[in-house]
Amino acid sequence: MTTRATYQFKYPKATHTYYINEHGHLAGAARYFKKALEFCADTSRKYSVIPNRDLRNSFVFANDVMITDSHERHYNTEYRYNVEPRNGEYHIEAYKRVSHSSEEFECAYKGNLEDFISLVLLERAA
Repeated sequence: MTTRATYQFKYPKATHTYYINEHGHLAGAARYFKKALEFCADTSRKYSVIPNRDLRNSFVFANDVMITDSHERHYNTEYRYNVEPRNGEYHIEAYKRVSHSSEEFECAYKGNLEDFISLVLLERAA
């Protein structure tokens, strides 16, 4: 069974949203974000052609994403993630659908992106 999610990156001048059809649960998203951070930090020549290696661009290049208009464009997602830079760090808000029959989402996590990755993957490993 797939767990669909949308990932929205909010920057001062633009907002970009992406859809991934599987592994959108917290642990799957943590792995997607971890891959993006690793991709962003990789300074090898292999990726030197990528302009502006911020988290958003790295998320696109490191993961199999579909560009979309908004969270609301995909009515059947179970999770929504909002990411934005704040004071030199990335802040994340993770939302989980209350139930399959509901249109409401509840906050599952709010805080630093790297803390989210560590916490979720550590819990998953335990």
